[in-house]
Amino acid sequence: MRRSRVLGAAALALATGIGALTAAPAAAGPTAADELTIAPLPHRTPSYQSVYEAGPNGVMLDRPGAGNMYWKSFADGREVPLADCPSGPYGKWMSLGDTVGCEYRDASGTTAGPLTLHDQATGRSETLAAPAGRSWTSTFSPTQVLATEQDAEGRLTLHLMGRENEPRKDVTVTAPERIPSYRFWVQTSDEKGALITYRSAAGQETLALLDFATATLTPLALPEGATEPGSVDYALGSRWVSLRKSGSTTATLLSRADLAVTRSVTTPTPYGRTHPVGDWLVTQDSYATSDAVTAVPVDGGAPRTLLARSSDRGLTTGTDGSAYLAGGTDSSHWAMYRVTPGPDGARRCRR
Repeated sequence: MRRSRVLGAAALALATGIGALTAAPAAAGPTAADELTIAPLPHRTPSYQSVYEAGPNGVMLDRPGAGNMYWKSFADGREVPLADCPSGPYGKWMSLGDTVGCEYRDASGTTAGPLTLHDQATGRSETLAAPAGRSWTSTFSPTQVLATEQDAEGRLTLHLMGRENEPRKDVTVTAPERIPSYRFWVQTSDEKGALITYRSAAGQETLALLDFATATLTPLALPEGATEPGSVDYALGSRWVSLRKSGSTTATLLSRADLAVTRSVTTPTPYGRTHPVGDWLVTQDSYATSDAVTAVPVDGGAPRTLLARSSDRGLTTGTDGSAYLAGGTDSSHWAMYRVTPGPDGARRCRR
């Protein structure tokens, strides 16, 4: 931005609050010698904007101070307000990746209402009729929606209900046991499946992986020393599930293609979040002075620094296995970053 020397001095004085302005004689017009270039100030604090959801085509963000959310396209940068999705006084609102949805219910009770899902990337909506004897959860994939069926004893059977592009309209999930309804929680999910916690018949708090493709629920062994899922940092990557006991520098990774295939990865710090991105484990040290973000190869090797600084607002995972966070290369340059696996398997960090 170019201004005359007088305007430049005025801007500088107003910005810094030092020095008094004095009148200057009028000039015929600025010349090259009278011009001053003012560089933009660096961002010394992280953005307070959060990524709420991230899909393969864009992210759902909020406008700080405005309170409204919108979807932003990766392809062309367009910003679209989230679709109006009325849920009624007793319904629920949900989101995953590029899609927002709502179940419409105008009365309380356990009877499900119709579920509308809107793809922000394409602008297309679809509505699923309320399934008889089922209740919707807030978890869905590009082809199915997770629902529950409760018996007289208050235990659940899980069902995957097919969307318009899925010919299988009701698939019963194979699980080791029926799940108590009052101890059932979907903790995180992506396009391939979900991590679920529940209390087993033996009274044990259990962490299990639901695979959408095979419609199976598989309990996972907790890391050594962890007695319940609440003391475990867990995440879903496109290739791996990561589990790490709070306060430990050892993370266990299980292959999503075959849970019998595991890796043990040493993280640079026992604190913060971990998330598998491709064949790398990304760690955000949210308790260190630098708040550094590092990546460690799953098959062994030295950690590499992705970002020297990061925001304490945490790390968000995308449905395609990417990771999102506010960070910077130093203490004066901040932006929102997306960490993805590159074509060669190496991690890539882009603004």
